Amino acid sequence: MSYSQKERIWILLRDIQTQKRGYFSLFSKRFGLSVQDGYLVREISSQPGITLSELSDLLGLSKSTVSSMVARLEEKGILTREIPRNNRRIVQLRISSELRQNPEISLLRSQMMEGFLKELSQEDATVIINGLEKLNELMAHSADHEEYPGDSLPLPPNEPGHTK
Repeated sequence: MSYSQKERIWILLRDIQTQKRGYFSLFSKRFGLSVQDGYLVREISSQPGITLSELSDLLGLSKSTVSSMVARLEEKGILTREIPRNNRRIVQLRISSELRQNPEISLLRSQMMEGFLKELSQEDATVIINGLEKLNELMAHSADHEEYPGDSLPLPPNEPGHTK
């Protein structure tokens, strides 16, 4: 794969993330939430009973950050914390019953991408899914082996450690 192809993949991923964030921002604002809070609510709504630790890992945020976000959303009546009787050491998170009854919340997951994917053919969807699964697999493999793809790149001349 050429450098320009690799760069194009990186740019596309960045642009997709930016567009996704913009769309999600509009949705989050309907509920008076920040984008990060919106992502948190989306994940909890799609995985009722998720633990604080699992949510932290999923969002890529520290447990203390997620804990303070959860506390704030619990105070607003958006989330509830539940301690299972069989394991009092964990806290499970759920969307509050009042919010679950809000029809817009069900749209959070089911229609989030529907608007811009409605004209996508089955064949194109399969190609995109296969490509994204392959990229995910490659990135996961690299992370599992603590490899950073840039480790083998030469340092720029002005960087410490550069050798001629």
